[in-house]
Amino acid sequence: MIRLAFSALLLLTLCASGPAALGQRSGAAAASRTQRNPSFTLTFGLAEPLSHESFTEFWLRGPVGSVSFTVDVRRSVAIGAGIDASVYYFNQTTFLEKFPNVPMHQTDIGVIDLYLMTKFMLRPRMVVSPYLTATLGASHTTGASYKIEEPLPRKIYYDIPRSTRLALGLVLGTDIVISRWLALVVEAKVSYIHNDPNIGLLAFLRGGCRLRL
Repeated sequence: MIRLAFSALLLLTLCASGPAALGQRSGAAAASRTQRNPSFTLTFGLAEPLSHESFTEFWLRGPVGSVSFTVDVRRSVAIGAGIDASVYYFNQTTFLEKFPNVPMHQTDIGVIDLYLMTKFMLRPRMVVSPYLTATLGASHTTGASYKIEEPLPRKIYYDIPRSTRLALGLVLGTDIVISRWLALVVEAKVSYIHNDPNIGLLAFLRGGCRLRL
């Protein structure tokens, strides 16, 4: 599954970059494609857990921050890498309602995603420029566990193990260009953590800015 996912993203990038990436054209057109136009993007927003009751029952939405770096390989295509960091707050009210006579151990959970990305700009060089981004990488969950081993029988109130797994993401966003080097960014992302029985799907809604060098 991991090999197939990486192969698909690589093939998508190569197909999108086309002759420009292979240097099959010359003259002024080829020279323009060598202008890589690197950019940095910084966003903040909210993260929402979407699936698996073992996670959504005791953890609520929380903040998310993202930093990414991209380089244009074509007028409408860019590739790069990024990191998302999100925190999910422990739901004290739900825990106390379900276990009223149990001492509460509050533990927030963090999720960190490192990924490669391919960005497709649907209306490049426009003032309002929507885009679609595919991401592929690894997601690390800090985990949280509350167990009572003795006296028997053993009690497990929640158990989200620390783990690192393959993660796939899809982003739909819009750049609002302010100047040649600055744009405002609004985007929504869905992240799928592969083969994770506890977290599964996460949704991000965030905004920020993009700096073009």
